[in-house]
Amino acid sequence: PAQYAEALSLCTQLGISLDVNSYTKLLVLLTSRVPVPTGMVRLTLNLGTPKDSQVIPLIPPNATDEEERAVFEDGEVIAEGPAEKPVDDVAPGALRNTPAKECGAQPSVKDAAEVKDARAAMTKVQPADLRGHVKGRSPKAVAYFGHFATLLHLEVLVELQALKRRLMRPFEDLKRFGWAIEKLQVKSADTRNKAKGKNAQLPGRESGSKTSRIVFSIPEDLDVANIRLRPGDSVLVSRTSPLKDLLCEGLIADAPVSEDDGGPMKGMQKGKAPQEQRIVVTIDGPFDEKAGKEGTWRLDKGANRTSYERQFLALVRLATSKEDKRIPLW
Repeated sequence: PAQYAEALSLCTQLGISLDVNSYTKLLVLLTSRVPVPTGMVRLTLNLGTPKDSQVIPLIPPNATDEEERAVFEDGEVIAEGPAEKPVDDVAPGALRNTPAKECGAQPSVKDAAEVKDARAAMTKVQPADLRGHVKGRSPKAVAYFGHFATLLHLEVLVELQALKRRLMRPFEDLKRFGWAIEKLQVKSADTRNKAKGKNAQLPGRESGSKTSRIVFSIPEDLDVANIRLRPGDSVLVSRTSPLKDLLCEGLIADAPVSEDDGGPMKGMQKGKAPQEQRIVVTIDGPFDEKAGKEGTWRLDKGANRTSYERQFLALVRLATSKEDKRIPLW
């Protein structure tokens, strides 16, 4: 956070402007961190707003002590004791493809002294001076984009902060409520080239040419009726905890359906005999099946990134399209 605050200050001092795509990529990368660096996101939102717009303060109004402390975190687990050994850049089983980890390995914990330094640096940044640093084809379109992108991200921050609080709860609580499952073993994994398409990608979420489909075997002693992971849900894939060794985000492609959801009985699929319970996850990037079969994995329900990305992409298209290619704003 301290270095990020210095970079923002330089932007204002030197009059550096960002285009819409660069600004979008910056926000996408920041919100991809687990947990989300709240303060860094809040300061960044001011870049996209007009110079005469309302300021987004570093610390939210009426913030609790816990929420205020979270403002100065950078997405790493906070620990009061000595730091643990750094997590390897690439976890066993796959290449890390979470955008938040684009710069390589990072410490698994961060001590209170660093939080103090971050507070000192970030509070020196004047949010009002950051406004109006995103430029585009049309000032009106950029103003519209900045206004609604800010509202979108303030709402997303609430969801991501709730996700962080959930992930910090004891695993047994998460298991009991169906938010997480552990001791999953990789039954099979298939990496293939992505089909070429014309669908636009949100800047910062551009995936590579590979995609992987991972089939996890569910432990026999687990009551699948209690699992609250459904096809289409975002999940966080890790070995022990997303807060310690997050591998990547993925989407549930197939999962057991309980009778309460109108599906077949436990251990059954419609028209088929009982079979081994499984859960299938798709991720962007390659996955080493041999290494992945060593040890076990954990899945946690993540935030609804699909809705966020679709809304953000629509705003980006509006701000970057030529005037004759879009409906007039006013």
